Amino acid sequence: MVDKLQRASQSSISASDIVVAARMAESEIAEPGEGKAPDLTKVTDANDYSRFSDLPDSDDEVTTASEGDKEDLTLADAISRANGFKDAGNCAFKRNDYSEAGLRYVEGIAILDSYQKKNGLMGFDDLKSLIVSLHGNNAMVLVKLENWHSAIASASAVLKVEKCNLKALFRRSVSYHKSGFLEEARCDLSILLELESANIPAQKQLTLVMRDIKEAKQKEKVAFSKMFQKNIYGDKEAERISRERKE
Repeated sequence: MVDKLQRASQSSISASDIVVAARMAESEIAEPGEGKAPDLTKVTDANDYSRFSDLPDSDDEVTTASEGDKEDLTLADAISRANGFKDAGNCAFKRNDYSEAGLRYVEGIAILDSYQKKNGLMGFDDLKSLIVSLHGNNAMVLVKLENWHSAIASASAVLKVEKCNLKALFRRSVSYHKSGFLEEARCDLSILLELESANIPAQKQLTLVMRDIKEAKQKEKVAFSKMFQKNIYGDKEAERISRERKE
């Protein structure tokens, strides 16, 4: 690494190297009263990168403390830290800072994912409600941000743990609808209304979805009709040209 840095610096001296050299020169200036003048001949060459020889060549060699903490978390630690991120996300959400809220929820999810990867299903019952809460809140934020595909993923993560979660079904149905997956949206809303028939937002959303499904079918019917007519007229035109050639 030292040789590479030396070759790269032969053409010019960077500002950072000048600062380093200046600081090293200052460190050799005698304190007042010592009666010793600074020996500037001992100032290290700014292009001498030997002082960096002990540094790792790759960022991959550096392991952050947070990564190590994630690997060694106990169940209680994982729950405590994830709850902390959830609370921070909730505070950001109340400020209408949806991007910040999403980041905090995702950090909490990452803590729980890390714990589960190491410990499997051990403690899953204790984590279940927190997993549902973090993914559910994240889905809510993603709907606010109109990030439909990611909202579908977060809502699906909730439903994987709690298949009858009404909020997750509703948020996923909205995201499916906005993404153009009309039948999927209809299916989620149908399940939701089977579980809670008096859910007004779901009823209104289903009305919108069924309207769009009807319009989509009508457009498809018109397109098919035009294609069919084109084929008919094309066949007639081909017959006419064939007859003219024979004549």
